[in-house]
Amino acid sequence: MIRLFKFFLLLKVLQRILLSERRIKKTVVVLTLPRSGSSLLAGILHRLGVDMGADEQLIERKFLNKFGCYEDRDFVLFNFKVLAEAGEIGRFKNHNDKKIEYLINTKKNYIKKLIQKKESDLWGWKDPSTIYTIPFLHQFLTNPFYICLRRDIDDIVNSILKVVKSFWNLFYIINIYFRVLKLKTIFKVASNFFLEFIRKGTPLRTRAFIQSIIKSMYERIDEFLKDKNYISVTVKEIVEDPMEIIDRLSRFLDIDPSDKQISDARAFIHPEIITT
Repeated sequence: MIRLFKFFLLLKVLQRILLSERRIKKTVVVLTLPRSGSSLLAGILHRLGVDMGADEQLIERKFLNKFGCYEDRDFVLFNFKVLAEAGEIGRFKNHNDKKIEYLINTKKNYIKKLIQKKESDLWGWKDPSTIYTIPFLHQFLTNPFYICLRRDIDDIVNSILKVVKSFWNLFYIINIYFRVLKLKTIFKVASNFFLEFIRKGTPLRTRAFIQSIIKSMYERIDEFLKDKNYISVTVKEIVEDPMEIIDRLSRFLDIDPSDKQISDARAFIHPEIITT
């Protein structure tokens, strides 16, 4: 009887230790839109000690950002595959959340393994496509901290138009992403773009159309964050008062970065990162 009591007591102690470790771990997810300065924010977080992915991946795609996009390739490709299989790539509005949720539920084992592979005491990722998958990924995350990054809508529009005008930019994107898809999924994506073109002409045809998409994406983020642990920052705040933002991020994440980490984060804040 005494041995049994000691055994259950030991189990209780182990359970408390495991729960304590789980509370300490933090998952940092940046929620934002494409061309919103998220590479700047992710670079700052990386320098403050947040593991945002493998170093060699963070500096990839310099054709889009001379300092690198600071995106974890595994999460970028996962999001892209889910959205492509759901028929969402090429669809600019009226997204099928039920289909996205269904596909994520079919990939639970992969998601758990991916997170287990990436997870550390302080880690995270940024990928604009996450705003479509995060409502269904949230359940898998340990102690998530969300950072919502906003940028002036007109600035985002100008940046998007600059990127889509470059054939080589689009070719590179297609080459990177589409080679991970099955043929039938590629056909589905191509069909979406074709139907959008037939019904409406060039999808990115007017500034007003792009602005409406951006507003709907921000609304999606706001709806998700209603009951979550989050902080909102703007690109303007980062550029105009970098030390204040570094301090706010540190307090929000409850971290104590070293003087060198703070200095490195401050030095990384180049306005030219978000002038494209």
